[in-house]
Amino acid sequence: MAVKWIKAKSPGVRYHEHESRKNGVRFDRYYSIRYKLNGRDKEEGLGWASQGWTEQKAVERLAELKQNQRNGEGAQTLKEKREIRRKQEEAARAEEEKNKKESTTFGDYFEKSYLPDMTHKKSKNVEQFIYDKWIKPVIGKVKINDIHEDFHIKKIKMNMEKSGKAVRTIHYAFAIVSQVWNRARKAKIVQRDCPTRDVKLPRIDNQKKRFLSPQEADALLSYLKNKSQQLYELAYLSLYTGARFSELAGLTWRRVNLKEGSIIFRNTKSGKDRTVFMTEGVKALFQAMPEGTADTLIFPDRKGNRLFSVSNTFDRAIADLGLNTGVTDPRDRITFHSLRHTHASWLVNNGVNLFLVKEILGHADFKMTTRYSHPAADNIRQAMISLEKHISGNKDKHGQFVNFVK
Repeated sequence: MAVKWIKAKSPGVRYHEHESRKNGVRFDRYYSIRYKLNGRDKEEGLGWASQGWTEQKAVERLAELKQNQRNGEGAQTLKEKREIRRKQEEAARAEEEKNKKESTTFGDYFEKSYLPDMTHKKSKNVEQFIYDKWIKPVIGKVKINDIHEDFHIKKIKMNMEKSGKAVRTIHYAFAIVSQVWNRARKAKIVQRDCPTRDVKLPRIDNQKKRFLSPQEADALLSYLKNKSQQLYELAYLSLYTGARFSELAGLTWRRVNLKEGSIIFRNTKSGKDRTVFMTEGVKALFQAMPEGTADTLIFPDRKGNRLFSVSNTFDRAIADLGLNTGVTDPRDRITFHSLRHTHASWLVNNGVNLFLVKEILGHADFKMTTRYSHPAADNIRQAMISLEKHISGNKDKHGQFVNFVK
């Protein structure tokens, strides 16, 4: 059906009525304006009365366009006016988005954008823990664009050093800040480089030089057993399986096979599953525990959730036993990880092949295994004595060396 246009009382304005829809008591009207542009007739639609258009508004819009045509300034057509308005609205939205980004705090971006995109639950929980403990108190409420090296980043480092955190943990915290920052940079929230790059961190050198003697290990286990059964069990398993704390914390009954005497550790540091076989003591330890359902954590926290840090009772045990008394080099300090190191060192000192030790520990790189192999002093002394005997045995009656390749 053809549209029937009706001339309005005002020149250059006309309308047509909707066939059924009403606006008030009258049928809804659609207004348009007609004018000449560069000698040619032009007509452009405005809109419906139900959208707020009236004959008076149409007259005012037509007068505005004609005035612009006479002055040669501004929009000379409705299309141009709408395009100008569209660009203005886009610019306003862009400015609003820019202001929103620039006002984004590190905490908001970490919690709402960075953390939700992490897929590995273990890493996600660890990063959340480190963020809550060390990063959030310093820059959680600070706008990303206001974070600077000299005050904020160095303060994180200082706080962690004062609390005696390991160098690797400090590096981990800085890595989290850097990862969040670089992601925010890609999102155009910040333009400059991450300020962590200008803060010098101590070099990581975790190579443990000290391990527990059997007597020290027994004393430690006895102390822990009197204080915390769970911590005793964790320490015993680490000492006699070489498991990391994180591996034990995530262990479920599904991965413990008492019949075969084996334990499967999932999601290990190397990214591969690792099977460890039980000693009789380890098997007896598990048999004495009340077995849970297949997917139940063997070592949950008080709320039934996964453990993410070693109890402070362990540090108190080390202090009370004097195992770190007078020790200044962090590499010589006894920590929970020293139990794994001790396990590896005992294996090596008992003649176990390093390649076999590598498989037991689950190292991806053989170089890591060699870091844990420290022959006992007696073995080194015996090797030097053997060398001396060998050299002395290759002298003739005149004291000259013989049978040596020149």
